Amino acid sequence: MDADQSFLDTLGFGYTQTQPESPIGEQATPSTQHQATPSTQQRSAIIEKGKSNKGKNWSSDEDKVLIAAWAKTSLDIVGTDQNRDAYCARISEYYNTHKESSWPERNPNAINCRYTLINRETSKFCGCLQQILNKEESGRTIAEKQSKRRMRSKKRQEMLAMHSNLNCEKRRLHSERRRMHENEREDARRQFELDERVMLIDTSGMTDVQKQFYQAKQNEILARGLE
Repeated sequence: MDADQSFLDTLGFGYTQTQPESPIGEQATPSTQHQATPSTQQRSAIIEKGKSNKGKNWSSDEDKVLIAAWAKTSLDIVGTDQNRDAYCARISEYYNTHKESSWPERNPNAINCRYTLINRETSKFCGCLQQILNKEESGRTIAEKQSKRRMRSKKRQEMLAMHSNLNCEKRRLHSERRRMHENEREDARRQFELDERVMLIDTSGMTDVQKQFYQAKQNEILARGLE
């Protein structure tokens, strides 16, 4: 056995019971019993830091601005020929411009994810609501069902009539504003022609009273032009 060990020592595969003399070997192995555990304040700081890295929840007011931004951008003719990234960037720009200053900043990716969630949940709600509306009510006679359909049709007709009246009123107001604008332009044109004649009139053959009259009119015209 000793001979075998001496042979291994000769080849350099032997070992000694003493630790190698190096800075690492001289260091004592730390005891697990004396390792410092994080305090309550340190744990709270770590938890708060983790929370701060996560985006804040969206409020209902933020959702309203986001939906308005999406609707505004989707109705814009610029949005028809642009790629998805540019489209989301314009929505993000609209949202961050119209949001309250106290709200957190939202990047395009967060805005896109939020609207996707809203759109999906809204579609689910509309589908369930439509199923309820289309469901035949039990315990009603055919006459009652027909009466209810007539009431719905009547309400629908009333809504359409009200909408038509509103459109007529809008067109009437628009026509009145356009007519008033045209009248104002015509009055301004006539006033300009009258002022031009007064300013170009020859007062050399007039009496002193007539000269004073036209001089006063010319001064009024000049004063109006400086206002």
